Amino acid sequence: MTGAGPTETRPAETAPAAAGQPPPVAPAPKAPALCRRRLRTELRLLREGAGMTGRQVASAMGWSVAKVSRLERAEGTLRDAEIRAVCGLYRVPAEHAQVLSECAARTRARQWWQTREYRRVLPPGADGHLGLEAAASEIVLYDPESVPELLRTAEYSAAVAALPGWTGWPPVDPSAARVRMLVVAGKRRRAVLDRPEGPPRLRVVLTEAALHRTVGDREVQRAQLHRLAEVSRRPGVELRILPFGKAAAPGLGGAFAVFGFADGSAPMVVREQLTGVELVDDQPSVGRYCAAAGTLLARAAGPAASLALIGTAAGSRFGNGFHS
Repeated sequence: MTGAGPTETRPAETAPAAAGQPPPVAPAPKAPALCRRRLRTELRLLREGAGMTGRQVASAMGWSVAKVSRLERAEGTLRDAEIRAVCGLYRVPAEHAQVLSECAARTRARQWWQTREYRRVLPPGADGHLGLEAAASEIVLYDPESVPELLRTAEYSAAVAALPGWTGWPPVDPSAARVRMLVVAGKRRRAVLDRPEGPPRLRVVLTEAALHRTVGDREVQRAQLHRLAEVSRRPGVELRILPFGKAAAPGLGGAFAVFGFADGSAPMVVREQLTGVELVDDQPSVGRYCAAAGTLLARAAGPAASLALIGTAAGSRFGNGFHS
């Protein structure tokens, strides 16, 4: 990958296959979100390789066409028996079928955001988004309007969640209970920055406007700016501000995140929309977002200058917590 998106990673090299033998099969990813992604890709390719349509598979298995489609989209509960059945139909080698079966088993591990209490309040697409966020080894975030959830204080998070028309909601005032649940969800999301096996490398570009746009009240905003200053000093975190005086840059159309993965899986992009969250997986489009992220990082102020801009926005140019 080029640009300043997540660093390209590749699976560990394996010994070449012996003459006449199929190449080794990559092991199942550890993260459930990446297992679903692999199943979505490989089940379709295996069917096409077998020269079959979805309708033909449904007829051969005694299933509905909708069930074949659900399986290939890796939606809902994926059962070993279903995976093995289609692998048998496509004459997939046993080792490959076993890996896909392991992928299906890992998708059945329930994540905290998949429980009923959170599913009721999170926006459409959040399942895939949070799965990628939890699995990523590198994250690049851009937000022109506000501070992303991974960098928020609880009070700022509550103020955003209380806004009518918040992402994925109808344009009505949210209930206090829903706001509380979203604040708890935000706290659980931020735990990825302290995960025991190592946090992701995090690079963030915010516009200077996001520093000055009041969310909640002035004290909430000031505390949030102090939080930004604190997080920017963490190892593995790079926070840059795009100043008012800089020329327009690609990406100004809306917030997006680029996720990279240590196991060699191709990067993915998440776009936050008014009606929910959209996952972008086709690599030409992902490449454009990676290039845009690189341009934004290059045009934004450096870490020290960005810290000064945060201090100025807080009204503490020389105040506590904003200078090394």
